[in-house]
Amino acid sequence: MLARDDVLRVLLRIAGELLIRSSQTKRYLDEIRPGEAGEYWQLAETIRAALEGIEQLLPETVRAVRSGSDKAVTPEGIEVLYRLLEKFSAWFTTIHELLVYLPQSAVTPESKATLRSSFGALYEDLSPSIILGSLFNALEFDFFQLIRTRLPGFDEIDIRETENIVLQLAICDRDAPASWAILGHELGHAIDQKFAITEKIVPKFVTDPNSAPFKILSSWCQEFCADLLAARALGPSPILALLSLEYCVFPLRPVFYASKTHPATSWRLAAVTSFLRRLYERKDYLQVEREFYALAALYSLERSEPDEARRRSLEEADRLQFRHVALPLVRELQREIVLLNIPAHNLNAVSIERCSDRLYDGLPVSAQGKSKRELREALTDYKSESYRTKDERVVAFKRLAADFKEEPLDIPAILMSGQELRLKLLTPSPATEMDLGVLEGIQKLTGGMRRLDELVSASINMSGVHKQLRTRQG
Repeated sequence: MLARDDVLRVLLRIAGELLIRSSQTKRYLDEIRPGEAGEYWQLAETIRAALEGIEQLLPETVRAVRSGSDKAVTPEGIEVLYRLLEKFSAWFTTIHELLVYLPQSAVTPESKATLRSSFGALYEDLSPSIILGSLFNALEFDFFQLIRTRLPGFDEIDIRETENIVLQLAICDRDAPASWAILGHELGHAIDQKFAITEKIVPKFVTDPNSAPFKILSSWCQEFCADLLAARALGPSPILALLSLEYCVFPLRPVFYASKTHPATSWRLAAVTSFLRRLYERKDYLQVEREFYALAALYSLERSEPDEARRRSLEEADRLQFRHVALPLVRELQREIVLLNIPAHNLNAVSIERCSDRLYDGLPVSAQGKSKRELREALTDYKSESYRTKDERVVAFKRLAADFKEEPLDIPAILMSGQELRLKLLTPSPATEMDLGVLEGIQKLTGGMRRLDELVSASINMSGVHKQLRTRQG
């Protein structure tokens, strides 16, 4: 059985993710305003009141998890907190769907730039439309095929058949760069279809296209393919965005198992980790989140299956299914995906920690050069040298000046820097527990995330401008 303190860590993470999404939704309500004649005011205020009402129940419930002189976590306190989060999750997803009754905004230019810069020619070739949707999820579909399906006789019209790829982002994530990366996964589905990657791979394992195993394997392959394509273009951020979304709906359904349409999230994390470790020369940017998610998945299994022997059997079956079914699929996909023309990036070429520290200090991270220590050493060396001629000094000064040059950061590095700080702010700890036990702590968390969103968005914009200037000068 999972230790109670670990269970509390999982529940606090769920609470934090829901609070952030709730705050983002209220921010969206502020941005669309009540309409020229105030016609949306009552709708917006009803949504705001519902969200704030359930948020206000959280601090007291968090404080009540521990009791007694030793302030130990109690099973009763855990269950009460879980039930509140279950209600919070159900309320939030329902409220999010009701945003369809309010005016819709366009996605931000920075969210489009995130995909355009990271996928390069593939993005330009597919030219997707990116829209906001009231369903709390991210989606991809071909609008042309949707029209063809919905309109009988459409094929009789003399119209050129073409792809109309649509990527849909949840409304509440409009201004949240940490969530934009999930669109990379959705674009990955369109790329998979364009190059028939899944169609090529699945028949290597199952030959009967009408069989249930073929259909299940095809669905799993499509998801793995989209995950790996997103990772190739954007690094670890897309799978981290998926985890963030999943934590928000965690209390509503078991997450341990694979389904007929989706492989288990733990499998997807393992697949992306393996792929990125090769890309980043064995460096593992997902280790901490992977270990934490393992706790969450185990807790989900314990809630859905109380019998310990049965749980052990399910865990063993899960390991075998991943090793003998999912992993061979992933290996085939990796061979295909590395051949695609996707712009290269390398997180090892920059210091994510330095970028994260700058964001914490309220500074953008659009570019990076040598560290302060390295620059001080270069300056000391320059001053300590003795130069025989003026020309020697000029050459040395030019070398010194080059050391102070900063290179614009790629989008994956900016997003990962934001993710690093986001995860630090969200990581359940005794301090986090105390914070979520008071409304002021909740406001501190959501306010900090809002500032982080603004900084990361500004960094993406500034990096793009920096690259454009370099291109013109070059």
